[in-house]
Amino acid sequence: KSLQERLSLSEEQLKKMVVALPSVLSLSFESNIVPSLAALQSRLSLDEAQLKKIVTALPPVLGYSYESNIVPSLAALQERLSLDEAQLKKIVNRLPSVLALSFELNIAPSLAAIQERLSLSDGQLRKVVV
Repeated sequence: KSLQERLSLSEEQLKKMVVALPSVLSLSFESNIVPSLAALQSRLSLDEAQLKKIVTALPPVLGYSYESNIVPSLAALQERLSLDEAQLKKIVNRLPSVLALSFELNIAPSLAAIQERLSLSDGQLRKVVV
């Protein structure tokens, strides 16, 4: 099986992905891509269409270390905003680029700035984000 088959990508979608992330050609499908896709899909309870949307919107996610990058960021975001699984999934589906951001360097300071600027409670901030 190939990445194109796994995600049901059209030729055009595959081309865009390779242009955006040429290193995808050097990743082992079985050793790198399959486990990453499976872990992300499982963690967020994504259906095939949602997984495809995230990967086509953010091709570099294929090269991220799931355990080192994605797990800590999702956990920190979920904890900071007291999100349930459905809310976390909604955020990632709506804004896949959140997977590319460092929680400590990007997300936490942005949330703090929004919260302070708008004088929001934690619950209000959650509503704004979700």
